[in-house]
Formats: sequence, C-alpha cells, structure tokens
Amino acid sequence: MKNAGLPTSLTLALLTAGLADAASADLLAGISADGVFRQVQPLAAEELQKGERGYELLPGQFGGQWSVVLGGPQTSASTVHFTYMGGRAALEDGGPTIGKLLGRMVGRAATSCFNVGAERLPELRGWVESGVKGSAAGNLSAERRFGPLRAQLLVHQSGGDAALPGGLAEVDVLLSRSGTPGAAGWASSCQKGQG
Repeated sequence: MKNAGLPTSLTLALLTAGLADAASADLLAGISADGVFRQVQPLAAEELQKGERGYELLPGQFGGQWSVVLGGPQTSASTVHFTYMGGRAALEDGGPTIGKLLGRMVGRAATSCFNVGAERLPELRGWVESGVKGSAAGNLSAERRFGPLRAQLLVHQSGGDAALPGGLAEVDVLLSRSGTPGAAGWASSCQKGQG
C-alpha cells in the first residue's frame, strides 16, 4: 500500500481508525491533497448498503456535508459515489467552487479507481463543474460516458422548513464501470476492504 503522499494528520487518522486497508489510500490521499478535507470518518453501517464502505469528509466545507461511498460486489470498488448536502443558498452562492471541488475528486477517482486515462480528465471535470454550477437554479439529472466510465450527476433541491428555511440541496456524482476491477483494461482499482 502506498501512503507516502498522505498528509501526516490524515495518515494518523486512517491508521488510528483502522481505515488504511479499508479503502484506497491513494483515493483518500488524493481527495485530501488540496487541503480542503483533512480527516475522514467512517459512515455508520445503517447509512450504507451491503458491501459498501463510506466516509464522511471533514471538516464540512461550503455550507455542507461531504461523503464518498465505495460499492460493488467485489473487494475492489466498481462504483464510487460522492455527495454534497447543504443548504440551497450555499449551492447558489458556492456552486462554482463546489463544482470545482467535486470535479477534482471525481477526476482522482476516475484515474485511481477506474483506470481512466488523463486525456479524458479535463472533459470529465468540466462536465461536473458546469453541471453543478448550472444546477444552482434547479434540479438536474444528467448522465455521460467518458470512455469506459459512466458518470451520473444528480442535483435535488427541496423547499424550506423550520430547520432549514432556505431549503436543502443535494448533489450526487456516481461513477461506475462495467467489467471486473483488476482485470485487463481495468488494472487500477480502489480497494473497499472487508466490510
């Protein structure tokens, strides 16, 4: 396992929580490389489906909560799901920044978990960024293929209530690929670990 690039605080957090073998250290290191998220915390089992490993990315940024879930029937992830959940106002005000951050995280997952070539990353990141930025005005459901990678972008906004008068916004980016992780053509994959 490579973890030489992990920031010291994240390395300590992973080792202390026993997560270094549970998920791809490369993916978690890549997500934290820009310094926005400095810790990961496992999601509770009741928040996950059978065979999934999920992590909350801390501290919360841009008025919301962030998470990543690795799924699929094998120990290697065949799906990766990023979620941002926050207030509608936070998405309206910070849509471009939220989109850029999601685009970077999706790009890291595309290369480390799905063996997608670097030549496809600018288009993938741009698609995520513009979709999130444009969705600040309403709901969105979009899907696109980037070579073998299937990407889905879902944005759902709901009206306000007493707890959150401005309403709630959820942005989900789901990545998947058919085939078998670790097989020819998909040599690079992210390990979910045993769970």
